[in-house]
Amino acid sequence: MLKNAAAIVARRNSVRGKKKVLATMSRVASLNLPEESTTKSQLMSAPEIDRTLLRLAHEIVEKSGGTKNLALIGIVRRGVPLAQRITQAMRGIDGVDVPVGVLDITLYRDDLSKVAPQAVLRSSNIPFGVDNMDLVLVDDVLYTVRTVRAAMNGLFDLGRPKRVSLCRSRRVGFDF
Repeated sequence: MLKNAAAIVARRNSVRGKKKVLATMSRVASLNLPEESTTKSQLMSAPEIDRTLLRLAHEIVEKSGGTKNLALIGIVRRGVPLAQRITQAMRGIDGVDVPVGVLDITLYRDDLSKVAPQAVLRSSNIPFGVDNMDLVLVDDVLYTVRTVRAAMNGLFDLGRPKRVSLCRSRRVGFDF
């Protein structure tokens, strides 16, 4: 008897829930929202991004005391293209090619089991020695210390840099 009553209550709640969802959907559809409300706004134009990257490149060179022993390490995925664009800007400053490396921090994360059931590994490529180098870690977001710690562990497996600095992009602009 209790099983039948529970089934009836569950069925009734399920029907009520579906009716509420349908009513909400019809109210949303009747709002006739303009098309532009669904488009994303542009934060920076292409020339603004180029100027920002050039300013960032100048700041990195200035704070590092030049390009001698300087290298950038892009953290896989979004940090790699940023690091490459910054080094292109540095090449325009003093004509020196600053080396760029690619670092995948997947296996160094302490929350790996929470991020994904099976890790997707990408290759790291650091074609220079990191010993006694001034390294700049580049990523789009360095929100938690976990990413920084994982990157530092990855770097220290390769050697002992003289200094490691962080470079991240924010919602608007960049900081160093």
